[in-house]
Amino acid sequence: MKRWQRILVLVSSFVGLLLIWISLALYFDISKALNETERLFGDQYLVLNKRVSVFGALGMGRSGFSIEEIKSVEDLKGVTDVGEFVSNRFRANAIADFGDMGPLLKTELFFESVPDRFLDTKPAGWKWRPTDPDVPIIVPSDYLALYNFGFAPGQDLPQISESVAKMSAFKISIETPTGPQIFNARIGGFSDRINTILAPLSFLEYANEQFGLGQREAPQRIIVASDDISALEKLMGEKGYETSEEKMQMGKEKLIAQRILSIGLILGFFIVILSLGSFLQMTDLLIARSDQEIRTLGYLGYTYSQLSKKIFTQIIRVIAISFLLAFLGGIVLRWKLSAFLAVLVGEQNVIPSSLAIVILFAILLSYAALVYWNILRQTKRMLA
Repeated sequence: MKRWQRILVLVSSFVGLLLIWISLALYFDISKALNETERLFGDQYLVLNKRVSVFGALGMGRSGFSIEEIKSVEDLKGVTDVGEFVSNRFRANAIADFGDMGPLLKTELFFESVPDRFLDTKPAGWKWRPTDPDVPIIVPSDYLALYNFGFAPGQDLPQISESVAKMSAFKISIETPTGPQIFNARIGGFSDRINTILAPLSFLEYANEQFGLGQREAPQRIIVASDDISALEKLMGEKGYETSEEKMQMGKEKLIAQRILSIGLILGFFIVILSLGSFLQMTDLLIARSDQEIRTLGYLGYTYSQLSKKIFTQIIRVIAISFLLAFLGGIVLRWKLSAFLAVLVGEQNVIPSSLAIVILFAILLSYAALVYWNILRQTKRMLA
């Protein structure tokens, strides 16, 4: 193979590997920047509710979701799952008794629940039964942040970590015609996905059945899992549904990032496959041009495996150079774009995720293994 041909193979391999390297590194950067419980290539979770009308504000009816409306959301393109919120139909209070360490704290409380498949965290004992000693509660992470950085400084109170909060216990007092019913409770976890106080669905169904007032109403909110929010956004505009604007914007950004990275990965793998074919063709030409020398060495007692190693040594240098250039090129590019990446995904190291490096070297090993196998096959057939 002529020199310019080797350079062309080297450049094509470098470009393909660089695209894959950059796409992988950016994927892991964005995944790290997102919430720990969310994935870049995964469903986006949105909580929908209807706008409160004037009549609703005056207490003349509630705006729940009918079965037909929920079905219309389920049938949307990109929607993978829909779940209903179940609310408490009883009055409840949270009571914390600190004994000699502080005053008795009491506040009204509400609960909601969703099917377990929508949760981003499941505390121990979440499958609640009436015989369980306590009820685990999931609290939004924002509540703890509001306390630590809003309420606590103004009241000269200590800040609380998640681990300390999970150690605290309180009681749930449910009002009934025969007197309060008391349940022990604890904070079992914190949710970044759902911004409400969550109780186990089994507990809420039990308490509603035993102490609930009135019949179960249509769900006031639904949670939607979607891998493409475009159709959902259009329906929301038509029907007047509302959701968190921040989460909606995050969903759009995730969709854009998914498409850009998917294009980069697909294009990179396509170029890499073409360059791999070029490497295989290079070995075929090299062996064909060295036909006489290989046969002569075979007559002198060299085995096909020994000859394959010598030929492979020449090819692996070109492969190693292309991988090294792609690796260094990606590092330099990250360094040059560090300011942009800091805005996009937060402060990042110049060296990408270790998993991205592992995948890149796995591709290198696959390259080397296929090329070596091809050389071994060709020399073995030649000396047979």
